[in-house]
Amino acid sequence: MMTTPRQVASVPRTCRGAARDGSGPMQLIVMYESRTWRVRPGAVFTFGRASTCCAVLPAVDHGLSRNAGSIRYHDGSWWLHNDSTSAALCVLGDR
Repeated sequence: MMTTPRQVASVPRTCRGAARDGSGPMQLIVMYESRTWRVRPGAVFTFGRASTCCAVLPAVDHGLSRNAGSIRYHDGSWWLHNDSTSAALCVLGDR
């Protein structure tokens, strides 16, 4: 099932391609609990229960997919993608 990505302003571990020094245009800052990631355009920020994700979320939450989603920059904007093959991705709030 393919879903339409949703645009996000910003949403938390340094991932491959993520900037450590804060340089680069249109950088995305992701915060989750006490962690902060700075993601440059061209990098893919992933989140879910899998240990291979940039942001590894609680393994005990089986309502959350192992590879729940990703945030990617294309066409001049950051986009939220549902990477799960079995669950919908819901965005709540405006933060």
